[in-house]
Amino acid sequence: NRVIAGKAVIESAKIRVQELKAEQKELAQSISNVEKEIYLLEEFNKAKVNLLSEKINQHFKIVKWKLFERQINGGYKPICEPLVNGQAYNSGLNSGHKILAELDIIQTLQKIYEVQVPVFLDNAERVNNYNIPDIECQLITLSVTDDKELKVVNE
Repeated sequence: NRVIAGKAVIESAKIRVQELKAEQKELAQSISNVEKEIYLLEEFNKAKVNLLSEKINQHFKIVKWKLFERQINGGYKPICEPLVNGQAYNSGLNSGHKILAELDIIQTLQKIYEVQVPVFLDNAERVNNYNIPDIECQLITLSVTDDKELKVVNE
């Protein structure tokens, strides 16, 4: 009886092993399907990020916007950083280029919202007159001079 009972236990164990192997195959396929879906979602996200960045950057002449930063894990972190010639506005950009970037942003927003407002450009001595872009609104430049009296010059 013991031998017969031992054979029955061995048979049931073999059947259970076969069931577990089948379950392992199903789980491996499920994991593979989920990994494929994750990859497709990441590719979709990357395409969406690139398309959004291109769509926004086409409106600007000087400034290009870095809207997303790729993280170590492969995901994207939303940021909003203006770049001029690949240089970040907040680091490494000289004051003249900062003025040009600011004027580009102002001009683009005025076109998008279809408004024109006067622009006051303080510290205009940081850029040359030929560097200041033509903008479609009144530009009031304020510059430091060695003059003793305040002068208003219409150009």
